[in-house]
Amino acid sequence: MERHLFVITRDPTSHPSAIYTLRLALGLQRRQHDVSVVFTDDALYALATDGGPFLARLATAGVRLLVTVDETAAELDSLGFERVSDDALADLLTTPGVTAQWC
Repeated sequence: MERHLFVITRDPTSHPSAIYTLRLALGLQRRQHDVSVVFTDDALYALATDGGPFLARLATAGVRLLVTVDETAAELDSLGFERVSDDALADLLTTPGVTAQWC
């Protein structure tokens, strides 16, 4: 099974490349790949105000949804996000066999 990590830094509710990247993540998860998506920077602020129905599809498909530790991240705990520290994110990015993509 292939492992993928997507780091989303742009607003996933309106930025075309973020939307495309999340669709790619969903497609890979549906093909039985191990997919994690980390939201950070501008993506965190957008999610805190409008989680969007697309995130529910990601979660339902089994995508592991992560947020970096941030003051807005507490608002996302109720949506099923896991919090990760910067060190944990660095560990994920350097894990052998993990394909990482940044948006």
